[in-house]
Amino acid sequence: MKKILKITCKTVLPLFFTALFANEAKAQLKSYGTIGSALVGENVFLDVSENTVNYPNNRGRGLSFPRTDLTIWTFITGNLDGLSFPTAFDGMIVYNSGTGTTLAGQGIQTSVTPGFYYFYNPGATDNITNGQWVRLSSGDSVNVVSTDGGNIITVGTDGGAFIDAAAVATIETLTTLVDNTDGTYTYTSENATATTIDVPGSVINNASTIFGDTNVLNEISTAVATAETLTSLVDNGNGTITYTDEDGVGTVINLSTAVAAVETLTSLVDNGNGTITYTDEDGVATVLDMATLINLNTTVSNALTGTSLTTTVNGVTGSPLDLAALTGEPWFVQGGVVPATTDAEAIYHTGNVAIGQNAMFGSPGEKLAVAGTIRTTSSVYADYVFEDYFTGSSIIKKDYKFKTLNEVEAYIKENSHLPGVTSIKDLPKTKDGYSFNLTDLSVQSLEKLEELYLHVIEQQKQIEAKDKEMEVLKENFKTTNERLEQLEELLKVNNH
Repeated sequence: MKKILKITCKTVLPLFFTALFANEAKAQLKSYGTIGSALVGENVFLDVSENTVNYPNNRGRGLSFPRTDLTIWTFITGNLDGLSFPTAFDGMIVYNSGTGTTLAGQGIQTSVTPGFYYFYNPGATDNITNGQWVRLSSGDSVNVVSTDGGNIITVGTDGGAFIDAAAVATIETLTTLVDNTDGTYTYTSENATATTIDVPGSVINNASTIFGDTNVLNEISTAVATAETLTSLVDNGNGTITYTDEDGVGTVINLSTAVAAVETLTSLVDNGNGTITYTDEDGVATVLDMATLINLNTTVSNALTGTSLTTTVNGVTGSPLDLAALTGEPWFVQGGVVPATTDAEAIYHTGNVAIGQNAMFGSPGEKLAVAGTIRTTSSVYADYVFEDYFTGSSIIKKDYKFKTLNEVEAYIKENSHLPGVTSIKDLPKTKDGYSFNLTDLSVQSLEKLEELYLHVIEQQKQIEAKDKEMEVLKENFKTTNERLEQLEELLKVNNH
C-alpha cells in the first residue's frame, strides 16, 4: 500500500502570519511563556519563540486557534472609531466550525464550511459593512504520494516534492498513427492493438452521398471560380469532375482520390475520470482536465422583476440591469408613449423618416423622403374608362359611366369639383391640413387623364372631318368661281 504524507494548514500558517503582519509596528509584545514588555519599533508584534541561550530550541511555541461558529458570529463594533482596531478587523483569522451562512449585518453574507477564514475589509477604519469572510484553505489534508516504487511524486533530500520523470516513463503509454503512403493509416493503441484506417475506401463507399451533396459541389465550384479565370468545372455524375483551364485543356479529377490525399484524423477520448485525451494528426496525445477548464463550484442565478434583471454569483448579488433601456424602440403605440413591441401594433413617430438615403431632401415641411420607388395596392385601376367608352359598360368598375364634355360642365357647375374625384367636403381635416388617400387620388387622376385623351381624340376626329368639309367647299368654290369667269367672258362677247 502507498504511504501518504500529510500536509495540513499548520504547515502553511506560519508563512501566512509572517507575510500578513511583517509591516505592523504598533502594540508589539514579546513573550517567553508569559506576556512581556512592548516591542517598540520592531517588525514583530508578537514573539512566542524561545532563545537558545536561556532555553533549548526544542521548546518553540505554536498558535492554537479557538473554534468559533461564523454562522452565529457577531462583531463588537463599539470601539471602531478609527483609532482602536484601525483596520476594522481586516485580516483577522479564525477557525470556523459552523456550516451555513453568516448573519445579516455582519458584513457581506457568505456561505461557510468548517476551516480557516480571514475577514477581508480593505480600506475600512470604522465599519464592517463591505467586509466579507474569505476561506483561507480547505481545512483538509493534502495527500502527496510517497517514495514507494511506481509513484510519480517523490520527496527530495530537501523535503520538497517533485515529479519523478523515471516513474512517469515506466507507466506512460503511447499510441501511434502511421501513414502507409497508400491513403491508409495504421493506428496502434496503448495495448498494441493495430487498426487500419482506410480513408480512400471510406470516401469511395460514401462518394455518392458526399459528392451528390449540392453544398459540396457548390463549395468546390466557388473555390475554383475564386482563383481561376475563364475556366469551367463540370460534374460528370460519376464521382469525378472535369476541369477545363484557360487554354481549353480538360482534366478529369477523381474527387475520392483528391480528398484521400489530404485527409487527416484526430481523436477525442473520454477517460471517464473527468479528463479527456485529444490526439492530433501527428499522434501527439494531450490530456485535458475538464475540472480545471470549468469551475464547477460557481453558482449563478438570475432574477427578473419587471424589466429589472439581477444576477447573483456565489452568493454575491450585482447591481440591477434595466432591460427597458436596452430594448427601447423609436416607435410608440398610437395615443400614448408606450413603446411598440410587436409588428401588429398601430405606431407613430414624431420625427422625419428617410428611406434609401441618410438625410431628408430639404423641402419645407418635409416629413418623408424616399430615394426609390413606392408601391401600393388598389382594388381598381383606371382602365375602366376605356372599357366603358368602347363597350358601353365596365367590368372593373361597374358604377362608372363616361361623360361628355357637356355633362362634365354641368356636373362641375353643380358640385364644384370633377366627377369621380373626392370632394374637399369629404376629406378629413386635421390641425395641419386636409388628409387624403394617395392611392385613390392616383387612380382618380389617371381616370381624368384617360378621359381627357378620349375627349381630345373625339375633337381631333371632328377637326379632321371639318377639314375634309373645308376641302370640298374650297373645291366647289373654285369650280363656281371658274364658271363665273366664263359667264363674264360670254357677257363681254355678246355686248360687243
